[in-house]
Amino acid sequence: MKNTDYSNQQIVTMYEKLKKMQSGFDDSQERCHGNFSAVWGPFSLSTKSGKQLYNYLSDEDLLDVLRNKADKLGRSPSQKEIFCVWREYIKTRFKKWPLALKAAGLPTSAGKGGLTLEQKKSKDERIVALLEQVRAETLRLGRIPHPQDLPDVCSELNKYMDKWAEVLTAANVQKILFSKKSVEIIKDLEDEYVSLLATLKKQAVSLGRAPLHTEVDAQIKRKLILRCGSWRNALHQIGLQPVMRINPFSSTSLSGVKQPSSLNHSNSLHDCYYKILNLDKQAKQDLIFVLNLYKRLGRTPNKKEIPVDIRKRLQTKCGSWANTLFQIGLIQT
Repeated sequence: MKNTDYSNQQIVTMYEKLKKMQSGFDDSQERCHGNFSAVWGPFSLSTKSGKQLYNYLSDEDLLDVLRNKADKLGRSPSQKEIFCVWREYIKTRFKKWPLALKAAGLPTSAGKGGLTLEQKKSKDERIVALLEQVRAETLRLGRIPHPQDLPDVCSELNKYMDKWAEVLTAANVQKILFSKKSVEIIKDLEDEYVSLLATLKKQAVSLGRAPLHTEVDAQIKRKLILRCGSWRNALHQIGLQPVMRINPFSSTSLSGVKQPSSLNHSNSLHDCYYKILNLDKQAKQDLIFVLNLYKRLGRTPNKKEIPVDIRKRLQTKCGSWANTLFQIGLIQT
């Protein structure tokens, strides 16, 4: 609390008084504004006491006002349905009414024409169920699913989201896909698969990174996925991780998704994280320089803080600055 003429106890007393006054509010703007200066004036943000009380209240205190009113109405309250003092505080804190309603977990369409709380609950439950289908498909495939893998889910989620990337983020797909639980070493692999994995490892060493789906012989890939359960787990058997998109499907819309056919995989390494194999001595020294700078600064250094010659060598070797930082653990997936 700032140095003011009002003690903490006085502010608490004001808060309790305001809550009692609110309980008698009957949704009438006139009642709120009538004789305002005499009754409600001390609570106004134009006064010192009102400012102190406003600063004393947390976001949750104000959001609870909206939630409690919504419980009584069965829907999101409009501005005029909220006691004038609370309305002033809420609008000041959250800037826009829909933003306040969203923060409170309520439908952003307020008033009698908006969603009821029951409808909002039903909608939220359906979204959760659809996202669970996305997570299940991720585990089944062992990779980030394409929109075409789940056309029906896309069609329904298009009512609530615009981009497939939004769905992937909401479903927390990256965490699921790259968790330790999604991979395991398979003991006593048959000789055929040991040989196939050796071929895959040789290719990875030649490329200097894990190969993309499209760089592997289709028959070899199919056999390894069937035996290991997923492409990620196949790579895990030889100590590798798949190339991962930084922003997968960032421009892919949910509208117009067709039934599965031949899925297109990009060969581009732009906007990807992947571990570089066989780093030469110079690259290792350059990465150590960046890591030591990070420790000295106490934060991730930006490109301009790295000597130009070191930065150019690392970006050439690693493909991007983001992937450079990924090599030394300064970016976590």
